[in-house]
Amino acid sequence: MGLTCKTVFEKYILGTIALENPDAQITICDFKGEDFRGFHKCNRVYSFSDCSTGFDRYYREVFQKRQSGQCDNRSLRLLVFDEWASYLNYVAGGGSVDGITGAKRAEIERQKMATLLMLGRVFSCHVLICQQVFYAKQLEGAKENLSLVVNFGNMSKIIADMWEFDKERLIPAQGVGSGHILRNRLEQVAFQAPVISDFQKLDEVIRSIVE
Repeated sequence: MGLTCKTVFEKYILGTIALENPDAQITICDFKGEDFRGFHKCNRVYSFSDCSTGFDRYYREVFQKRQSGQCDNRSLRLLVFDEWASYLNYVAGGGSVDGITGAKRAEIERQKMATLLMLGRVFSCHVLICQQVFYAKQLEGAKENLSLVVNFGNMSKIIADMWEFDKERLIPAQGVGSGHILRNRLEQVAFQAPVISDFQKLDEVIRSIVE
C-alpha cells in the first residue's frame, strides 16, 4: 500500500531527527494502526487502543518527571501522535472508566496535549501531530503554541483562516507532495516534500530511536 504525502513527510522528519540527534527518543502513537505497522513491536510504538497507554507514559514518565525535577536529562524526546482527532472521538465514545465518562476522559486527554504544547519545549519535550484534517479546537486552546503548521494540497478559506495562513499568498498546489508551511505564525512559504528513494533504509534509521 502506498504511503500518503503526510506519512512520507512524517517519516522524513523522524529520520532526520534520528540522524541529527543520536540521543533522541521518539514515542509513536499510531492510532490508525497502519502507517507504522512495521514498528508495532518496538518499545515506544503504540497502536489503536494502546495509544492511551503510550500517551500517558510519555506524559508521566518523560514530561512530568522533567517538569518536577526528578529527571535532569534534556535530550530530545518527541511524541508523535498520528490521527489525534480520531483518537479523541474514540475515547469520547467509550464507556465510563472508574466513574469517569468517555467525554470527560477525552477532555482530560486534550488538556494533557495542551500542557505539552505550552510547556514541553522548555524540557525538550516536543510534539508532532499528524492527521488528515486538523481543527484548532482539538488542541484545547493551545493553537498559539504550535511553532510549525504544514498543510499538503490546497486548503479551504476556513482552514486557512483557522491556522492564520494568508489566503492571498497561497500558491495552488503543484502536484503530489506540494503545500505550505507556516512557521511561528508569521513566516509562510510554499514547499515540496522531499522524495524518498529508500524507505527500507529510512525505516531502519527511525527504528533506532523507537526501540
